Amino acid sequence: MQFIVKTIKNDDIKNELLKIGFDSQYIDLAAQKHDFLSLKIENLPFYCATIIKQTALSKGADAGVHRDVLLGKIENSSLILSGTIKQLKEILKSLSYQPFGLKNVAKLIEDEINLHFKKKSPKIMGILNVTKDSFSDGGKFF
Repeated sequence: MQFIVKTIKNDDIKNELLKIGFDSQYIDLAAQKHDFLSLKIENLPFYCATIIKQTALSKGADAGVHRDVLLGKIENSSLILSGTIKQLKEILKSLSYQPFGLKNVAKLIEDEINLHFKKKSPKIMGILNVTKDSFSDGGKFF
């Protein structure tokens, strides 16, 4: 089973919740809860989505799932996991002890957090052209 974890921009949270089948009547209140780092985990069996959601809630974070996940009416669902970095790290620590491949999901969440906050160092490139005709001096000062 292959999972996909990707970062969601805070501006896209309402649209992403609707895409996974989240209840549209609760969308405005839910979007307020998803105001930190939000990750989308795709292709989760409903029981994995339930474990992740319950783990998130126990850590003070939140997870949006298709409304039929909790009733077991669908086999697979996407999930949107949102919380502070501290909450997300606590969640992935707990998930690393769970069955059903959730240790792999925890590693993907950790990778995504690290990627999101990785500092980019500046890159400098210079070109030195030293041919005889490269400067306006007409080649006097090679």
